[in-house]
Amino acid sequence: MKKEKREKVCRNCRLFVDGDECPICGESNFSNSWKGTALINDPNGSEIAKFLDIKAKGKYALWVK
Repeated sequence: MKKEKREKVCRNCRLFVDGDECPICGESNFSNSWKGTALINDPNGSEIAKFLDIKAKGKYALWVK
């Protein structure tokens, strides 16, 4: 059975990233160890985005090691 590769997450802002640099914070410090996801479409009108201090729309991890 083939093991599924986990997506990488920026350790600074918790955004799921495809490239070599986070488009939000510009960091390249990533982790493959994360739990939970939040999809933020309207960061200004979302209570979850305010609670997690998220300012840009995207897919975020709730916890990153």
